[in-house]
Amino acid sequence: DISFNNNEIRIDSLKVNAGKSEIGAKGSLSGLRRALMGRGAYILDLDLSSGRMDANELLAAINAGASFTPDSDKKEMEEASDAEFLQMVIADSLEIGTPQRLWVVPADLNANISLTAKDISYAGLEIESIGAEILMKERCMQILNTSVNTNIGAGRFEGFYATRSKKDIRTGFDL
Repeated sequence: DISFNNNEIRIDSLKVNAGKSEIGAKGSLSGLRRALMGRGAYILDLDLSSGRMDANELLAAINAGASFTPDSDKKEMEEASDAEFLQMVIADSLEIGTPQRLWVVPADLNANISLTAKDISYAGLEIESIGAEILMKERCMQILNTSVNTNIGAGRFEGFYATRSKKDIRTGFDL
């Protein structure tokens, strides 16, 4: 259930299946009018959950989308089934030399995100469960109270990532 008004988008329940992953969300995005007029920030309050996630597949799709150009293999992509297209994206992203793109935290987004997930695959690592709080404000992201249980052990994590400009990027963590 998603509802809209002139200043807020509210998600009461959203389930997305993408490849081998299933993700659920509920929350709100407000401050739309002020942000669109350049006089304020978007305010995101979101709870994300997942019972199964293939992070390799999702990151491959994100990287492929970021580097997509309309003329690149257009005919082949248009004729491919969803499963074939997904395999093409994964193969492209796993090529040696594929750079990971810098992610810039938006300046006009203030976010409070809660994450709980189970059964996550990422580059040979099997994550049984993970929980975290993510805060974003003024081109900075802080990850708090992260706990993770994996096939190689358990851990706790806190960190920050700041992208004030292309030349002023900072990060730090406590593991």
